[in-house]
Amino acid sequence: MLDWIAEPSVAECVVCRRRTHGTTIARRGANPRLDVVACSVCGSLKIVGADGDPIATDDAIDDYLEFGAGVDALLANLFRVGGVRSVLDVGCGFGLAIAYAVFRNGWDAVGVDPGAEARRGAEELGLVIRSEPLRADTRLGRTFDLIIASEVLEHVSDPLGFLVAARAHLPDRGRLVLTTPDAASVTPRRPRAAERAVALGAHLTLYSDRAMAEMLTAAGFGSVVVATDGDSLVAVAAAGEGEALSTIASGPSAAELDEYYADLIGRAELSGALGLGMRIRRFTSLVAQGLWESADACEADALAALSSRYDHDLSKPRGVDARRGSGGLLALAHGVALSRLARGREPARVVELFDLCERAADQLRSGEVGLDAGSQSLLDSARRNRTIALARVDPERAPEAARSLLSELGPEAAAEWVTRTFCELALNGHLAEASRMAVDAQLGLAHLPADAHGVRIAMNTARGLAAISRSKSERWTAIGWIGFEEDLLAERAPGVLTDDEIASRRIALADLRATVSELADSVDPSETPSITPSDETLLWAAAGPTTSRGKKRAQISVVLSLYNGVRYVERAVRSVVAQTVAPAELIVVDDGSTDGGAEAVAAMVVPFPVVIIRRPNGGQSSARNVGIRAAGGAFVAFIDQDDEWRPGHLETLQQALVGDDELAWVFTDFDAVDHDGRTLVRNFVEDTQVQHPRNSVTGVISADIMALPSASLLRRRALLSVQGFDRRLVGYEDDDLFVRLFRRGWTYRHVAKSTVRYRMHVGGASSTALFLRSRLLFLTNLLRSIPDDHRLGLYLSAEYIGPRFFQATIRDYAQALAFQEYDRASVTLRALEHIARIDGSKMSWRRRLGLRLMRNPRRFRRMLAAVERLPRYLRPRLNPDLYLSSSSQVRADRRQRNGATP
Repeated sequence: MLDWIAEPSVAECVVCRRRTHGTTIARRGANPRLDVVACSVCGSLKIVGADGDPIATDDAIDDYLEFGAGVDALLANLFRVGGVRSVLDVGCGFGLAIAYAVFRNGWDAVGVDPGAEARRGAEELGLVIRSEPLRADTRLGRTFDLIIASEVLEHVSDPLGFLVAARAHLPDRGRLVLTTPDAASVTPRRPRAAERAVALGAHLTLYSDRAMAEMLTAAGFGSVVVATDGDSLVAVAAAGEGEALSTIASGPSAAELDEYYADLIGRAELSGALGLGMRIRRFTSLVAQGLWESADACEADALAALSSRYDHDLSKPRGVDARRGSGGLLALAHGVALSRLARGREPARVVELFDLCERAADQLRSGEVGLDAGSQSLLDSARRNRTIALARVDPERAPEAARSLLSELGPEAAAEWVTRTFCELALNGHLAEASRMAVDAQLGLAHLPADAHGVRIAMNTARGLAAISRSKSERWTAIGWIGFEEDLLAERAPGVLTDDEIASRRIALADLRATVSELADSVDPSETPSITPSDETLLWAAAGPTTSRGKKRAQISVVLSLYNGVRYVERAVRSVVAQTVAPAELIVVDDGSTDGGAEAVAAMVVPFPVVIIRRPNGGQSSARNVGIRAAGGAFVAFIDQDDEWRPGHLETLQQALVGDDELAWVFTDFDAVDHDGRTLVRNFVEDTQVQHPRNSVTGVISADIMALPSASLLRRRALLSVQGFDRRLVGYEDDDLFVRLFRRGWTYRHVAKSTVRYRMHVGGASSTALFLRSRLLFLTNLLRSIPDDHRLGLYLSAEYIGPRFFQATIRDYAQALAFQEYDRASVTLRALEHIARIDGSKMSWRRRLGLRLMRNPRRFRRMLAAVERLPRYLRPRLNPDLYLSSSSQVRADRRQRNGATP
């Protein structure tokens, strides 16, 4: 292990060719002691204490052939230069690159390498390899079109002399291609890569891209290009100046590799290291490509070679001695396991094969060299895929295995495997086991790759969470996850899934939605995690860019969410047409309507583009999000289907918003009207004394914002930064969005002018279980995102959040009693009891007693009525919002309610 330090030091820099001041950035304590010294001038790293390559033994060469050699990386240097007919491979090792040049390309190819590995390769493959180091005066009898040096320079004590010698054997039009570990990979942020680059003393010097370019120029090369490729540097150089060079390799392709492996297999003994290694590589390459028929044929050949050489029988993985042939055993067992896992075959054996991979890796780790990058990658893959196999054969153990991965790798690296394991369990009916992973699976959604693979996993994860929610009768949680999958299917699946797959998923989702819709409403919190904006990263990652960027007059996209609103929607659209500043587009999101509202809009003649997006019903918040993602304007204005704008609405908002890049949200006051459009309240925000601006977190969370979406214009970039509205909320969705924008540093502005007519439907959403559930969700969001801070003396839950929502729910309960709506009162009381438990304050005996009495709303109403008949000085002290309305007020409210359309 390397210890990371920072000590001033002085060392001989082989690039600068003088003693320079630098910094010892890392140290290995013993066997041998190594100091990694960074040159302050060129950035190269000198490994003080390294003595170069150890002498290669036959066992070490066998290991190299069976699993250590990265054949595709070795061959890539042959594909970086065109027009080649002759090649010199310096430090060629066993000669695998020379063999390809000779056997596959028919080139004149020679190797130069004084090591035992090269002597063995020359003998087994019949290659021309000079057993000596390369010098300028080495007599090769000719120059070469191409000289390659793959992972050689880091072993050379005089790199400049080496490069000068290489230059001497190139014609003027020849090319030098070399690869070497990148000094930039030696960093404490990537300890494994750093260990591989230092190579336990086998490497003498590591180069920065700058140092490499300077050294090649000093060696006499007129044209040089250096690039990074993973943890390596790739350099291509030519003698003449101004040459067009590229480090990009045009091959080898998978087919070219397969033909090469087959060629070498034909030249090698079945029981030899070369024959076994090439059979393993050919088989595992076919598995990686999913060419199962060819892979099955090659698997039998590879297993026969393994059995011939080591007497291993992979049909019984538990009995295999992992101490013999560990590297090849790891690769072959991993390939066989993946081949079966991908096709759902022999899950119990697959688990045993992955366990064998672990044992083989332990043997490699305990050896002198340890795990190289390739072996570590196979071990990581075995551990991750094992959780998938375990979910199929032993569901009870799978959650713990996945949790171990999460602990080892962290949430980002483990996301794919945790979610896939969850999907294996949930979609195959193991809901109890999947429930144990539900929170981890939800967290993994935010870290899935934004590609076809990630989209598939996300859809399956959403389906699994919906199934668990349904099994627990959690209607709204299930609907949220169903809606998320439906949105993925509409926005991300085209081009990812086939048309048949999309149609099949839509049918399955419709069936699932039908069964979920039969569940009863409830305000009770879900045991299954419900979807949050942060879970929808894959949807928002694909949101298109603003199309009006750079124009002087910023464009506005208007988003109208529509659900069975044919009665009012034409008025809403006409109010958009009447604006003094015309929008760039109107996006109508038809949220599963059945009354022909979308058709009515489509038939209207308007002077700007109208886009109609049809989707299954998912709620107003998710419909607005669909519109935001589809919008092309720099700003987004919302209008509800039953609201109307005054003609100057957009102009007023645009003037207030344009010009301040930190301003996310501008909203105006509004007039409240009834279902027939008759005015109820003018300048509602002013009339109800809602205070603006609010510049502190306490001001933001202590009371409703009254930033009506229909009265708002928002910067689309700000909406994208917080991933829009919370789809779960039906009520409080605007306050929730406001809080999240405020916490991200965006600012807002309130214009004290009414430009909107907002239709209020008495007895609408605010009295339903769904609205009360939204209140509880918003309360929970606030408690999680803005916790108490004892150091600053901020006790937000008890002083602001809890009292706000407790009092609001008390008022709802009292209103239900006033209307003698006892079922509604009971539902409201359940919400009130939840709030009382989570508002952060200690519940007093008076509150506990009051809540107990309120459980019988009929009796409690009679008690309140009796209390209100007492003289004031005899009345007990009650919550100030817990009172019955006067009979005349109740009658007036009832008349208004009976005449309203919900």
